[in-house]
Amino acid sequence: MSVWCIALAGTEKWMQVGFSADFTHDDPEQTLILIDAFPEGTRTAHPFREHIEIAPSELVTPEYQVWMMVKPVVSEEGKNWTTRIVFVDQLKRRYKSQRVEFTWAGPRPQVAATATPAK
Repeated sequence: MSVWCIALAGTEKWMQVGFSADFTHDDPEQTLILIDAFPEGTRTAHPFREHIEIAPSELVTPEYQVWMMVKPVVSEEGKNWTTRIVFVDQLKRRYKSQRVEFTWAGPRPQVAATATPAK
């Protein structure tokens, strides 16, 4: 599952983005360490707390949980959003995911109530 919502840093709006994924790479000798990730069109507001370490020719599973705080807000509040995630490794190489749909996980928009006159 992939979700997103708005977070506040003082009065500044950020995006909180989370998803689960399996990771692998095919280098038989070098460990790959993912040190950052962010949706296309954003930048990291807070770097990863825990790097994702992938040993040579190994699959990291089941569904590693990834959470990030990014800015600017590039989607409309209250709506699902589709994008790619950019991952950065220890050598600063970038990798892009397939397109992923993120489900809005924030509060539902307020619907104006219709007043009914009291009898």
